[in-house]
Amino acid sequence: MLVQLAVLAIPASVLTAQGTPITAARLDHVAIAVRDLDAATTSYTALGFTATPGRVHRNTIRNVFLKLRDGTLLELITATEARDSLSKWYLEVLQHREGGAFLAFATGSMTAVMDHLTSHDVGFSDTGPGAKGFRTVALVEPEPLRRVFFIQYPDPPAGSDTMWVHANTAVGLAAAWLVTRDIAATTRRLEALGWTAGDVVAMQPLNGLGRAFPMAQGTLILVSPTDLQGITATFLEQQGESIMGVTIIVESIVRARQVIASGVGRRFPIGTVSGRGRSFLVPPGLARGMWIEFLEPEA
Repeated sequence: MLVQLAVLAIPASVLTAQGTPITAARLDHVAIAVRDLDAATTSYTALGFTATPGRVHRNTIRNVFLKLRDGTLLELITATEARDSLSKWYLEVLQHREGGAFLAFATGSMTAVMDHLTSHDVGFSDTGPGAKGFRTVALVEPEPLRRVFFIQYPDPPAGSDTMWVHANTAVGLAAAWLVTRDIAATTRRLEALGWTAGDVVAMQPLNGLGRAFPMAQGTLILVSPTDLQGITATFLEQQGESIMGVTIIVESIVRARQVIASGVGRRFPIGTVSGRGRSFLVPPGLARGMWIEFLEPEA
C-alpha cells in the first residue's frame, strides 16, 4: 500500500507488530553526535526541549538527555578523546558531520533478542551487564543497520516530572528514519532479521520514498531518494547511510510552532493530513544534523 502524505511519512494507524523478539521491542532513543555539547544543548532548548544533564564517562563521552513523557528520549552525545572503540568511533564521525549516530530499541528480554539473532545467523556485539545494570546488543551489519542496537534496562528509567515537561509540548518519540541507498535491499535484510514491513510511504517534502517497520511502540522508517537532486539525496551524499531524522509527538502543534519560532526566529508552515494529524519540519541546520518532524496526531 502506498501512503501519500503532504508533510511526512508515518501511517496514522501503524500495523500491529508480528510476534518476534525484534518487533516486540519498542523505540527507545536516538543518540545524536555533536561537536560542542553545550552549544548543541542550546540549539535544542531553542527548539523548546528541556535538557537533563548526563555525566562524563570514563572514555570521555559526555551526554545530555531530552527525556519524553512516554519513556523515550533524544540523547546529545560527544567525546573528547579516543579512549575506547566507542569514543574513537564518535570522534571519527564528528570529523565529518554532526547528526544521528545510533538508534536504540528497548527490550524486556535481551536473551530472547540474542537467541533470535543467533538463530538467524546475525552478528552482534554484546556489552554484557553494565555498571548501571543495563545491557546493550548492537547489530554487526553494514550501514545503515550498524546504527541499530537493543537495550535492556534493569528498571524503568527514573526521572522527575520537570524533566518531561517541554515548552514545545513534546511527549514522545514516534519514529526514527534511516536513510539508505537501496531501500529494497535494506528492506529484505530487515525482514530477514525479523522485522515486519508495513506501508510504503511517499515522503514528498524530502523527495524520498519510505518504508515503515512498526514495533511494539514506535516505528522504524527506511528512506531512500526519489530525486537525485532532492533533499534526501543531498542528505545521503553529505552524511551517508545514517539516521536522517525523527518524528516527535506534541500535544499542541500551534504551541510547538510558537515556541520554536521564538527560539530560532523562523516560523514553519503546518501541514494537515486527514487521518494522521498536523505537523511541520525543522531542518538539520537547526537541529545538529537531524530533520525533526513535530506531529500532533489527529484525535
